[in-house]
Amino acid sequence: MSSGPQVYRKVEGVIHRVIGDEHVLIPIRQNLGDLQNVFALNNTAAFIFDQVDGVRDSTQVCALLAEQCSVPAAHIEEEVLGCMAELAGLGLIRSAVDPNLPSQEH
Repeated sequence: MSSGPQVYRKVEGVIHRVIGDEHVLIPIRQNLGDLQNVFALNNTAAFIFDQVDGVRDSTQVCALLAEQCSVPAAHIEEEVLGCMAELAGLGLIRSAVDPNLPSQEH
């Protein structure tokens, strides 16, 4: 993981839906094989995903989550960074500074 705040954006073709009490991310891409990958998120991961907008950095997302959960941001920073890294590793978000792929606008 690189040092300093990270800014991510959602990748094109990933839909966030709430089905009952479950948060799911559904990649919708041209390759139908991608439709087999549906990702269930806990409430914390769903909140983090929703805050990813290509503008907010990881420090700001951490502060927003800390405010919502009434805990110090320092206590959840590692969890937020880990979640963002995992979402990026799954191809659901990407670095906002990478000009190679278009962002998804909601």
